[in-house]
Amino acid sequence: MSSRKHESRIHNGRLANGRLASIGLLAAGVAHDFNNLLTVILGHTGCHVSRADVPADVRADMQQVMEAAGRAAELTCQLLSYARKQPQMLQPIDLNTSVDAMLRLLRRTLGEAIEIRYEPAEDLPLIAADSGQLDQVLTNLAINARDAMPAGGHLFVCVSLRHLCPDEVEGHGERQPGRHVCLSVRDSGHGIPQDILPHIFDPFFTTKEPGRGTGLGLAAVHGIVKQHRGWTEVGSAPGEGTRFDLYFPALEQHEMSVAPTAPLPRPETLFGSGQTILVVEDEAAVRELARHSLERFGYSVLEAANGPAALELFQRAPAGITALVTDIIMPGGMSGRDLALLIHQVRPDLPVVYTSGYGRDATLPDFRETKTESYVPKPYRVGQLIDALGQVLAAQNGKTGRRGDGEPSGANRSEAEIAEGKQPAGAREGSASSPKGSAGGRWQKRRLRACA
Repeated sequence: MSSRKHESRIHNGRLANGRLASIGLLAAGVAHDFNNLLTVILGHTGCHVSRADVPADVRADMQQVMEAAGRAAELTCQLLSYARKQPQMLQPIDLNTSVDAMLRLLRRTLGEAIEIRYEPAEDLPLIAADSGQLDQVLTNLAINARDAMPAGGHLFVCVSLRHLCPDEVEGHGERQPGRHVCLSVRDSGHGIPQDILPHIFDPFFTTKEPGRGTGLGLAAVHGIVKQHRGWTEVGSAPGEGTRFDLYFPALEQHEMSVAPTAPLPRPETLFGSGQTILVVEDEAAVRELARHSLERFGYSVLEAANGPAALELFQRAPAGITALVTDIIMPGGMSGRDLALLIHQVRPDLPVVYTSGYGRDATLPDFRETKTESYVPKPYRVGQLIDALGQVLAAQNGKTGRRGDGEPSGANRSEAEIAEGKQPAGAREGSASSPKGSAGGRWQKRRLRACA
């Protein structure tokens, strides 16, 4: 009988994992499509909200649109977290310190009716983790616990070191043997009914009243922990509260040199001077936004809807293209990464800016930013794209955003000078800094301000 129960547990675990994986694929696809739409909304609204000729009441309305789009972007971020496609910046972290710092911030959020009790571990090994994602996990669990205790109660948070032997792993589908750091979060709330428990990690599943929850909080927790090569265990019963145990692999001594993957510092925004940028994006509205924005900042643009079409444009004039801005996942049988690799066979020094609505870890798992290759996640604001492009171009040219003779580049001129069409000190009409009749020269004569 016990053998049958054991086999049933394994079978049910596999079914649950398969169902969650399928939902994860769906969630990632939805997040990708929404990120494309939000890129267009944030990009165009950001460009217009910073214009001097926009009436104050219209600007206020646009700012409301941008704030709403920003909140929508946070939801897609949680969807990508659930689908384990959110970019990570891993570094060795002491979970004791991380949890203690976050709980200090959460005390005010949870209110005085919730008493927090924290028990750190002694001699705790480090874990490889993204500190921002860990904060998100603890915040989501704490808010979920608060909502389960409307009249107040206790929140118990404990960090411990667990050594799991093979016997403890057998029959538990996600468990792994070895040393793990466990974060336990337990509340004294009303608990979760057994028929609801199997669905709590499903995206958009919620038992809260309409308007009080998105159903993405616990889904994001599950996805983030899985992305850290860990797993989540839940125990609950009506009237007895709920306990979440999150397991993270402990770093061994030889793994302590985990390199953080933080992006390189951005230079000041660089305005173009007619350089030709090849933009590759299958979503027409996003492609139009990128073209329009780059032209506003003084660049010339060639655009293509997929990799093969972009490669054809490049082959016509390989020396005339200054940089590549490309989406990663596109139709046509060629990804943005494949396109860049083919182009680099001819122009190995060509700067590249990658963009994607799926998340970097899902689309470029082995990619590390360099001085001439950068990544901008969708939804992006126009300023982020321009900064990334300015960074890789400056790195290629050995520039830092200022001229070698100490004179400021276009990035350091005032907005008034730009609007009036004044050229940088030392620049001549028709020079490389602002060629006569170029996209950069025409742009400088327009009364435009930098996009947000």
